[in-house]
Amino acid sequence: MGRADARLQTQAFWSLAMYLLNGTLFVLVGLEAQAAVRSLSGTDLTGALVTVAVVSVTLAVVRFTFLTASSYTIRLLDRRPQQLERRMGHRARVVRCPGRLPGSGLPGPHARRSLHRRHGRPLPRP
Repeated sequence: MGRADARLQTQAFWSLAMYLLNGTLFVLVGLEAQAAVRSLSGTDLTGALVTVAVVSVTLAVVRFTFLTASSYTIRLLDRRPQQLERRMGHRARVVRCPGRLPGSGLPGPHARRSLHRRHGRPLPRP
């Protein structure tokens, strides 16, 4: 592991980089989607909407399955007492699964990191 100040700087850089990339992709996808929808006729538009719905549901199911399987795999392999404290119940996991999709604005796995050193003193702020 590196120094605390280097980790904070790296985290700030990647946070900004991801924000800029997400914004750029949002604009580009919006421009392409507008052009694609305008070129569709009535029956083609219905088929495209059905395809979008099927793909969205499939991605949600795959995400839920992966998150559930990975959490139970971690439970099976890691029996340390620290891991027992981090466990989340199945009801909370079901509620959090759809909300943690990219771009949802909810905190991801990085939000659980402690801002304190092992001896209890807080990390220095840049």
